[in-house]
Amino acid sequence: MACLCDVANFGDALFPLLAEHRLRRRGYRVAGVTLTGRASIWPDAPASVSLRELVGQAPASAGILIGGGNLIVGRPTSLSESALASLWMGASWHAAVHDLPLVWNAPGVPRPFTRHPLGKLAGAALAAADRVAVRDAASIGFLQPLRPDIHLVPDTANDLASLWPSVDLAPVFRELLARTSAPTDRPFVAIHLRARDEDADFPLIAAAIDRFAARDGWVPLLLAIGPAVKDDDDLRHLSRHLRTPHVLVDAPRSLREIAAALAFARGYVGQSLHGCIAAAAYAVPGVLVARPPARRFRGFLAHRETPEALVADWPEGFARLAAMPDKLPLPDHVTTALDDHWEQTAAVLEARRTPRPGVLALLRLAAALGSSHLGADWALRPFKADGYSTRRGAARHCAGEHETP
Repeated sequence: MACLCDVANFGDALFPLLAEHRLRRRGYRVAGVTLTGRASIWPDAPASVSLRELVGQAPASAGILIGGGNLIVGRPTSLSESALASLWMGASWHAAVHDLPLVWNAPGVPRPFTRHPLGKLAGAALAAADRVAVRDAASIGFLQPLRPDIHLVPDTANDLASLWPSVDLAPVFRELLARTSAPTDRPFVAIHLRARDEDADFPLIAAAIDRFAARDGWVPLLLAIGPAVKDDDDLRHLSRHLRTPHVLVDAPRSLREIAAALAFARGYVGQSLHGCIAAAAYAVPGVLVARPPARRFRGFLAHRETPEALVADWPEGFARLAAMPDKLPLPDHVTTALDDHWEQTAAVLEARRTPRPGVLALLRLAAALGSSHLGADWALRPFKADGYSTRRGAARHCAGEHETP
């Protein structure tokens, strides 16, 4: 699975675990493929192999999954987005070269592709996939001019309670409360903040939390779920402005601990999509705070059937949460759609291979772009006897092999 499970971000680390949970009964294991090949900081996060290692060694695989997460970038606007493009398009290319089934696992698409060469390559990778599922209507709108048969599937993190039932998380939550000296006789509201461009008004947010806690008697639980994006720093900053007693979980010890904090909260208010999705998986009502257009937030809340749970400011967020029921289960159609998605994914992996015509088009376009940007001999370099022999000999030496005369 091409994903970002190497970064310290709760949602990104979940995708290979959720996929393996669903596909294990079919006999599959799921390995994360990242640009670094590292594991995340949490002990229960999945390991990964690097894209370079995957391409270089070409281990036997049943197929390639793309995403989830907001991974499908075809028009990078930053270095980090260029890395995303390299990851998902590189994995698609690998699937084409080795004639592997290729499935989009309900990722998000932040904007349309372009007519730039990289955008054309992204379009060719889209056409080469055997099954394309994305997580929101906005993503479909961006892609349907290029491919009509796209499926709308909720973010696979909605399946979290299937992976880790709340009964299994109860002792994890008790340990968290003991470690933080948190009260055990009052409800918690899980709060997540991620300041962007220093635009967070910490005193204003703290005042809204103080008023909510005083009025309703809930204990604020400040939960860091994305240290990779510095939300731990943001929450420590927010903590210093709070007057009400609260719990600061700025260094959660595991993915399960984060899940437990969300599963046993009475409600969630925050700026993390996967914080809200994880809470929803355990029927915990949640509110997302974001400025428009917030497409990916709206996409999830459309599946959740709570479009009103997107607000523009924190005081409104707590007011909206107070009006919600104590429990808010996911609609049945979310589970049904995920069940169908995994059945269809398994069917693609198990079917007799009939590569899509787009596979050949992707390979041709990649070769043409490589030659035009890297020189006319780009595609011929692997066939040069000296370079191939040197690399092959070095590989055998490292593996302890000995060439026979």
